[in-house]
Amino acid sequence: MLLILAAIVAGAVLQRVSGIGFAVIVAPFVVLAVGPGQGVVLVQVFGALVCVLVLFQVWKDVDWRAYWGLVPASLVGIAIGAWAAGRLPVAEAQVVTALILIASLTVVMSVRSGHLQRSLGVLMSGGAVAGVMTTLAGAGGVALIVMARATRWEQRSFAATLQPYLITISTSTVIARVIVDPGTWPDLGVWEWAVLVVSMLLGLWAGTWVARRVTQRTATRVTFAVAWVGAIATLLNGLARL
Repeated sequence: MLLILAAIVAGAVLQRVSGIGFAVIVAPFVVLAVGPGQGVVLVQVFGALVCVLVLFQVWKDVDWRAYWGLVPASLVGIAIGAWAAGRLPVAEAQVVTALILIASLTVVMSVRSGHLQRSLGVLMSGGAVAGVMTTLAGAGGVALIVMARATRWEQRSFAATLQPYLITISTSTVIARVIVDPGTWPDLGVWEWAVLVVSMLLGLWAGTWVARRVTQRTATRVTFAVAWVGAIATLLNGLARL
């Protein structure tokens, strides 16, 4: 339980500073503690809660046009990913997704000149890919980081826009999973929920303090570090399941 609490604090700090990363930090510990079914739902529940609280602090920086370009396509991507997941073994899906992410990160970080316009088509394409990867390997956020880099999306706006996006995607995932299998709702006592919420709030408080003291350049580097950790963790998890 202590590891889960520490992971939630660290994940909340990272989410506040870089706009993403809560699930990358928290998921391994939660899934190990309560199992994959309830673990995924628990991570999504707290991921959505963290994003709601962060959104209050970054509301003015949200690019709502980009949000509406991403969400519908992501929901379609989630449906496509769910269909594919039912026909593709989990391990193979994770390995393929991770390799695509690693290749994308490598290419995007190597290219210094030229960039894509953040058009509606690019947003929809990025959202669709993120939706598919979310369902197949839980790595949709990494795909969005690649898109942000390719379009030179300013870090502050990108991190802010991710919050309502992740709220929508996480909430949709929880609802879908619980409807399909009510047993995936976390079987926790009131005090356990309370302790987890307090840990989340502590992490957000610490993250706000840190966010005020780091530059946009540092925040961008942290975001890419999270992307690499997520991609490599997905690859290792997939290889371990083969």
